[in-house]
Amino acid sequence: MQQHISAVALRRRISPLLGCITAALIAAHSGALYAQAPAAKRLEVSWPDIAALIEKMPPIAAGQHELEAARAHVRAERAVPNPELGGTLAWSVPRDEGASGLEWGLSLTMPLEWIAERAPKTRAANARVDWQQAETAQLRKAVYAQLQELFWTLVAAQESAALLDELLGQSQEWTRLIQLRVDRGEGRPSELVRAEIETAQLALQRDDAHATLRAHQGTLALWLSLPADTALHAVAELRELPALITRDEALAKAAAHHPSAQRSAAHIRVLESDVALEKRSRVPHFSITGFVDRELERNAFGAGLNAELPLWHWRRGRIAQAAAQLAAARSTADAERLQVQTSVLHAHTTCEQAAMRAAQFRDRWLPRTQSLTDSMVQSFSLGEANLLELIDARRSHIDVQQQYITALCEAQISCRQLDAWLAEEAP
Repeated sequence: MQQHISAVALRRRISPLLGCITAALIAAHSGALYAQAPAAKRLEVSWPDIAALIEKMPPIAAGQHELEAARAHVRAERAVPNPELGGTLAWSVPRDEGASGLEWGLSLTMPLEWIAERAPKTRAANARVDWQQAETAQLRKAVYAQLQELFWTLVAAQESAALLDELLGQSQEWTRLIQLRVDRGEGRPSELVRAEIETAQLALQRDDAHATLRAHQGTLALWLSLPADTALHAVAELRELPALITRDEALAKAAAHHPSAQRSAAHIRVLESDVALEKRSRVPHFSITGFVDRELERNAFGAGLNAELPLWHWRRGRIAQAAAQLAAARSTADAERLQVQTSVLHAHTTCEQAAMRAAQFRDRWLPRTQSLTDSMVQSFSLGEANLLELIDARRSHIDVQQQYITALCEAQISCRQLDAWLAEEAP
């Protein structure tokens, strides 16, 4: 009767897991096939190795080309415009008596409006260079932050896979020992079944962890222009968290060094130059012309002055448009400043909370669950505790270890990304 009750209770505990085990077996099928292939040679990579490659990545290279184009635009705006050469050629036939002949004329026109427009156009071009520099710096920091996330996620995936490898080895050893006890008649067969189920569950979790690890390896490898099947191994210490600055220091650094503030200031300078240029454009455009005409009866030499006639408008619409765009840019800068402060506060809180959570797991929960597991192992060895109590204690310890790894990963990513965004120079 007791064996029948234990079997029923065991089936009740197992039945909710059957669907998950079946789904996990199907999902891990591709991972099992991959594991059968020859293992790729491991390539170790550290964060300094990755940081040294940032400048060669396509997004940064594109930003550098845009910056070169902006600098070339400055040179173009400083250039003096070329004069215009005109010519005429005609065959002249007199109305009365006289000989027919060839007549021709040449003219050389030099525009003068560039004298008034050159200064504001050059200021606008220089401001666009500053804007592009800030845009490139922001792009570089965004790529830096993305690579930080990929790198530390890979480190955490390595830790999780190694943890489950170790736990699976322990579970397999326990299953072997329980098998020996059952063969000697010292243990119940139901304990062996439960141990085998626990080992199978850990094997599925281990396979999932290694599949996730391969996915993170492939993602980072693609960013580094390596084949997707490269077995990258991130060399870093997950438990060494960076120092956290205070909230006030973070806000002060964001106001001074965040690239969005520099980009907004440069954009405002561009639009201020546009307004000045439109106001200068109210001055009529002038040009001077020198000419020579060779006719049948005379040769003519002279000069002329051409001027734009502002008959229909004085560019008031374009001036109003430029002024409105400038006002919109200043409002947008205020909104971006608020958004940056909000983002910095959120990132600082995330970093602080993740670091505190990791410290709690390290100092409080990991020692307690480890002590409980060790106690249960000893009690089970002496026959004072059953297998289910041991598995529950061990499961609690596994959950705490995995949550500790997750908290460390979140702290590394959020804290290091915050430092990168607030750095005075682009990483």
